[in-house]
Amino acid sequence: MEGASATSGTPRASNASENRSSPGWFWSAAVAVGMVVLVVGVAGVKGWADLKSSRARADELRQELREVEDSVRFLEERIHELGPEGRLLEKVAREELGLIGPDEVLVLLPAESGS
Repeated sequence: MEGASATSGTPRASNASENRSSPGWFWSAAVAVGMVVLVVGVAGVKGWADLKSSRARADELRQELREVEDSVRFLEERIHELGPEGRLLEKVAREELGLIGPDEVLVLLPAESGS
């Protein structure tokens, strides 16, 4: 009988099923799966490092944004102080430059003596 086993009388298994049951196929598949796991693991570690770096940069940018917002608030207050009447400008002109208004009269008093 062609294709039958000499002892059992049943047809022999095809070469494809013999190849799948051989130890070489198992190790090839194990190595392939191991390589995939390794590549995914390395990519995952790099991705985690990138994520950590991105979060640190985001924190830095949030801090910088808070500082810029504080600066903007300060400048807006200064602009408000200047206002249409120029209150701050008038204060600086009087105190630092010794200027007076157009309808004011400057009266100079003698300095007090210390004796």
